[in-house]
Amino acid sequence: MNRNSEDKYRLLFEKASDAIIILEEGRVSELNESAKKLFACSQEEVIGKPITSLIPVSREDLEEILRGEAKRLEIECRRANGTPLEVEISLSKAKIGGKDLLFAFIRDITERKREIKKLLFISIVDPLTGAYNRRYFRKRLEEEIERAKRTEGTFSLIMFDLDNFKEINDKYGHEVGDITIRKVSRVVRERIRKTDIFARWGGEEFFILLPNTDLDGAVKLAEELRDRINQIEIPGGERVTASFGVTSYRPGDTAKDLRTRADSLLYKSKASGKNRISFK
Repeated sequence: MNRNSEDKYRLLFEKASDAIIILEEGRVSELNESAKKLFACSQEEVIGKPITSLIPVSREDLEEILRGEAKRLEIECRRANGTPLEVEISLSKAKIGGKDLLFAFIRDITERKREIKKLLFISIVDPLTGAYNRRYFRKRLEEEIERAKRTEGTFSLIMFDLDNFKEINDKYGHEVGDITIRKVSRVVRERIRKTDIFARWGGEEFFILLPNTDLDGAVKLAEELRDRINQIEIPGGERVTASFGVTSYRPGDTAKDLRTRADSLLYKSKASGKNRISFK
């Protein structure tokens, strides 16, 4: 590279909006101003250190980077001040001044990833209750059935429905009905485990998918939720009640089998006077 070319390279390197890190034998030999700002560090803090001091790549990814085989990576890392950062790295080899160098072009994709996660969340969650929606529940139920087949494990399913909900809407209006559903959903979400899947099936009907839970455990949870829901008040001092159907996975069950059985048990609770639990 002649002097004129080196000057152009230097200008492009320093003024580039993308963060650029130059690696020599796997260690940081130089970084531009954009890289310093992105990682909130000074040149002195990182020169001579391995790339993993800035970007925690796996050993496998690191070996690919050093061989120049990894062309693009998306990695979660942290700035020097500890704030989280997600970056996209594009790599390019070059021979400059007789040295084999590896250029890492780095873009901050934190906001883009955040928007993707937000859109994903919106696509699987019911906006009124914060429970998962029907489509996501169907998917997770199928996955849980496959897991149970592989591991010969078990899981349970709770279906519940708010009693006399139409009367609540007719008497107090849909706004009170919505508030009631939100309160019920909050009670459930605060009680279940992170691994449980709470979903709104439609209207005032809900499912709770309970991985690694037998029928006894599911019935105990349903009883506790029934008691907690009974504590919810609506205008006029009336209490909310719910009816439950509880079942567990049996070898050979399909998703439809489980849903139908839970629904039949729920109907039994309704027909037996409501505000009760039926299980099988």
